[in-house]
Amino acid sequence: MVQYILDPEIIVPTESAKMDQEFWLRLSTWSKERQVRIGVESLEFLCELYENPPPSAVIGPRDISGIVGRLVGRVLEGELSAEKWCACEWIYDYSPILGDADNPRRLLQDVASQGAGVRTVVATDARCWSVKPNFFCSACGIRHTYIYGEGLGGPGPALRDEFLGDRNNGIGELERRSRTLFPEIVFSDSAWSRVSKVIGDSQEILRDVTHHLGVLNDFAVNIWRAHSEPSRRIGELASRGADASPESVKTKSSEKYMKYRDFDFGNTRRRCEWHTKFRPNGGRIHFLVEGEKVYVGTIEEHLPTPD
Repeated sequence: MVQYILDPEIIVPTESAKMDQEFWLRLSTWSKERQVRIGVESLEFLCELYENPPPSAVIGPRDISGIVGRLVGRVLEGELSAEKWCACEWIYDYSPILGDADNPRRLLQDVASQGAGVRTVVATDARCWSVKPNFFCSACGIRHTYIYGEGLGGPGPALRDEFLGDRNNGIGELERRSRTLFPEIVFSDSAWSRVSKVIGDSQEILRDVTHHLGVLNDFAVNIWRAHSEPSRRIGELASRGADASPESVKTKSSEKYMKYRDFDFGNTRRRCEWHTKFRPNGGRIHFLVEGEKVYVGTIEEHLPTPD
């Protein structure tokens, strides 16, 4: 079982952070992550923020109502008991940034309220941590915890394996959970609109899409940083189980067909020429590596070519 927990850092601010728009923007963004749950103390502080909000110049009443409305029904189940309490060593590598000084205790309490063996995923702020993204309690040896957020590698393969292990999951659920499973990928406005056109068994397609996106999420930025030659990039991706390449010379020479590789990411249009391949003649994920992110333009059977 995997339990998603919203770090109290995101909800319980210092007095000064309560007046900081950065705190509210961060909270608003994470409140839209539907998997996350909040602890009882976090809920109490959330209600207090609602009852005693900052001036409307910081955040408007409608925005606060939206945040509270999204989170108030997502309270963690489970009770803290003596046998579950464990002063996990990793908590000492945690320092609040905009949050209250007592938030490390609140987070540890939220994690400890879950049963032994439950894998907890903490939605957090990367600036709070000086540990690796994936770790487990070396004291009890059974409570695995992952942290994810902007700037963190995220839960990675363990959570994707958990996802694929549930036969009830499909492509639609993969899209809904894409931010959690692939935090380093930015998807275009239309990235998922043609995935239903991919030919093959639905479970095989789900595995292919999950694996290829996982490889891009976990390795592509570092591969692009280390290697400028296409052949080296191809080889590195292939060694991780993702066949990939840029477009052929013939396709590149046709602006008409290259325009099919242009995708909108909000107000920015990007050309996603590189693509991974589920099969030699079909099943494609078109992507662009730019800066510290991977941009996925489309997941579909095949884009048009001059051939």
